Amino acid sequence: MLHFWDKHEFRNKTFKQLYKDFALSGIPLETGSLEKCNTNNQLEKLINRIVNDNNLNQLLYTVDLKDDLKIKTNNLILSIITRVAFKVFLRTYFTSKYAS
Repeated sequence: MLHFWDKHEFRNKTFKQLYKDFALSGIPLETGSLEKCNTNNQLEKLINRIVNDNNLNQLLYTVDLKDDLKIKTNNLILSIITRVAFKVFLRTYFTSKYAS
């Protein structure tokens, strides 16, 4: 799935979904700061700065990850990004496959 990250449209859809999921979790996330992220590493650092113990439970629930991933590490942040990107991938795939 990582090769999809190089595609501008997929990356933008993922940013929109991240923004939506974070908003549903009560976490303010600026779309401008998302769009500046050209790499997964930059995105991880951005998210790592804004996720904390107070908002992590709701975020995990929103992105559909288990609560036992509560330990805030780079792997957790990568799991969140991957889960959101996977939702975008599935939506894109099924929309294109069954749209006709």
